[in-house]
Amino acid sequence: MQKKRFAILFLTLLLLAGSPVFAGQCPKTFVKAMQQEGLAKERISSICERLSRLSHNGRPEITTEKIQKDITGRMVAGWIFAEGEWRDIDIISSKYSGEKAKIEINLDTIRDKSGTLRLRYKWTGGKWKLVRIFNVDFD
Repeated sequence: MQKKRFAILFLTLLLLAGSPVFAGQCPKTFVKAMQQEGLAKERISSICERLSRLSHNGRPEITTEKIQKDITGRMVAGWIFAEGEWRDIDIISSKYSGEKAKIEINLDTIRDKSGTLRLRYKWTGGKWKLVRIFNVDFD
């Protein structure tokens, strides 16, 4: 019986993961319910982390690691992002809407080039593809 209740709870939480209400975190009521079911805090944290990655209509979140790879070889303000070049990327904001994503980042490079970029992604072929880079104040 306990496994069935947990399965129902887990599926409900998974459905909420695609909802804007979920917002990348497990609701406190679900965390409490999972604790009452006897799950360890580490297990609950692991479940919530995995669900937060699926919180964009079942599509993974765009990470700084992905952005690092995607901007390699691209040119912004006369600067070409070279492979293996040190870059520090901080995601300022992200907005997911259907098959599109808008990500705003702060970017610093080893050669004192820095600033803000807006990235546009499109979900194609089962993955996020960087389709456009807007220079806000990168120089």
